[in-house]
Amino acid sequence: MIIVDAHVHIHKCCDLELLLNAAYENFSRHARKAGHTGHFLGVLMLSEIAGVNEFEKLVYLSDFTEKNAMGCWRLKHCEESCSIVISRHNVEQMVIVSGRQIVTAEKLEVLALGTRQEFMDGIPVSSLLKSVQETGAIPVIPWGVGKWLGARGNILSQVLGSNAKHGLCLGDNGGRPVFWRNPSHFKQAREAKIPILPGSDPLPLPREVSRIGSFGFTLQASISTSHPARDIRRLLIDPGVEIIPYGRLQGPLRFLQNQLSIRIARPSQNTEAL
Repeated sequence: MIIVDAHVHIHKCCDLELLLNAAYENFSRHARKAGHTGHFLGVLMLSEIAGVNEFEKLVYLSDFTEKNAMGCWRLKHCEESCSIVISRHNVEQMVIVSGRQIVTAEKLEVLALGTRQEFMDGIPVSSLLKSVQETGAIPVIPWGVGKWLGARGNILSQVLGSNAKHGLCLGDNGGRPVFWRNPSHFKQAREAKIPILPGSDPLPLPREVSRIGSFGFTLQASISTSHPARDIRRLLIDPGVEIIPYGRLQGPLRFLQNQLSIRIARPSQNTEAL
């Protein structure tokens, strides 16, 4: 069993060892709930914004830290440059895959999963998706509060219609509230057989570290720890592989608390958050 959180941020307000512990516990909890008693591999797919590159810090730790350690976790390079394997107690294992989060000219977000390539913000969505695909990364347009409404929603519908066969995915979000249950673009994606990849997308709040790994998807398949991003990409474009989502949408109170906290912490970004 492969368990993937497809939208992960490592925020400065979060302790990295606590983050990894929480992610593994959430992956383990889901495996038990699914009745899986054998080995599983958890995968954290990073989506880092401009000016942030926590993956490079992990690469540095794996190169220069004594015994390649970060607390109780051991870090090891993969053969592909965009992935690192981490392990605890020699048996508990996860993979961290690098990726970027970009804001297009239309103010849509695009994730490029499985790459160390950086992309400029402000590029038209069609051009950006082409650039992401050319790098071999997985292009994802993730759900966000208010970001698929109005003019942006119309643009997304057009993108989905023109990218149905070009490797594009949509992203679901563990921060989506239960009362925002059925975005119409998910229906359009399913009809076009465009994959929907769930991820936790934690906010930059200390309490959000506990959510990482709690919302994602599973693949009943095997991947190598030498080229995990390549193998996941191959599985996602295989129509015979089922993407099985897991996790709960956010309750109304937690959603409202988080939105208020973000606006208090970052008042200058209120309009962008909407």
